[in-house]
Amino acid sequence: MKVEGCRNLRSLDIVYRGACDVGLNPCDAVSCLAGEVCKIDSFGLARCECPPRCEPVVIPVCGSDGVTYDSHCELRRAACIRQLDITVQFVGVCGGGGACSGHRCQLGAVCVERHGKPVCDCPPCPGLLDPVCGTDGLSYNNECLLRSEACVRHTNIGIQYRGRCREFTG
Repeated sequence: MKVEGCRNLRSLDIVYRGACDVGLNPCDAVSCLAGEVCKIDSFGLARCECPPRCEPVVIPVCGSDGVTYDSHCELRRAACIRQLDITVQFVGVCGGGGACSGHRCQLGAVCVERHGKPVCDCPPCPGLLDPVCGTDGLSYNNECLLRSEACVRHTNIGIQYRGRCREFTG
């Protein structure tokens, strides 16, 4: 084990003695709160935490709380830290007088301005892994992908619980 750690320039610690569990992800057994992501610490234990600082990219979005955020990432981070369900209402500055100002989209869609008119589009999603189980019984890699699927299917899909859907066998 020490040789492997040295070879990979990493410090490896013994979590427990005995055979390793094969293919088990500690995050599968953890249910994180809204916006939190599951991270595995240096001891191999799952911990829920808010996403780290966002990239310094400014593409303003208006949140459902009426606040303008620098990006989708900043909105998700603020929602996590404040433990609120804040969604993107539209891309742009809140109250900026643009076509999307005051325009509400349904079922996970986000308003974007095209040729001066408000258009509801299904949002792009980051590759973040923060699994949720939808009310449709399907697992989604993150809440954004669930909302995007609801948008595409024009149906309401909520979050049953955080984490992958459990398979029940009778």
